[in-house]
Amino acid sequence: MSETSQVGAGTNLNPHALLWHGTADSVVDLHPAGYLSSQAFDASVDTQVGIAVTQNGRERAMAWNGTSESAIDLHEMLQGLGFNLRDSRAIGISENGDIVGWAYDGTRGYAIKWTLVPEPPSIAILLLAIPALISMSRAGRRGRRE
Repeated sequence: MSETSQVGAGTNLNPHALLWHGTADSVVDLHPAGYLSSQAFDASVDTQVGIAVTQNGRERAMAWNGTSESAIDLHEMLQGLGFNLRDSRAIGISENGDIVGWAYDGTRGYAIKWTLVPEPPSIAILLLAIPALISMSRAGRRGRRE
C-alpha cells in the first residue's frame, strides 16, 4: 500500500485485483478483461502492480493506473530477452516507478526490474512542435524573398 491507497484481491468465484483509498466504498475492481483471475500486491501514488492469470493458466506481471482499462501486461516487455519466460509477477513498486518482481522459465527464476517510461503529455508535444513550425515558416519566407 501507499500513503493514499491499498491493494489486494477479492473473490466471488475467481479473485480480482482491487484498489481502494481508505474505505470500502472507494473500491475499484482492477481485473483486466480476458483474464481468469488477478491480484494486486503493491501500490505507489498512482500505479498498482500484481498479476493476472491467462486463460491457459500462465501468470503475467501487470501494472495498473487506477482502472481495469489501464492494465499493462508487463510480461510482454520480457519478450526478446533470449529466454523462454513462461510466468512473471510484479510484486513491488518504488515511489519513482521502478517495478520489481520475477519471471520463471519452467526451470529457473529470474529477478526482474521494469522501469516504466511515461508518455509525454500531448500538450508538451504541441509546445515542442510550435517552435519547430515557427522556424520552418521563417525559413520558407526567407527562401521566397531571395
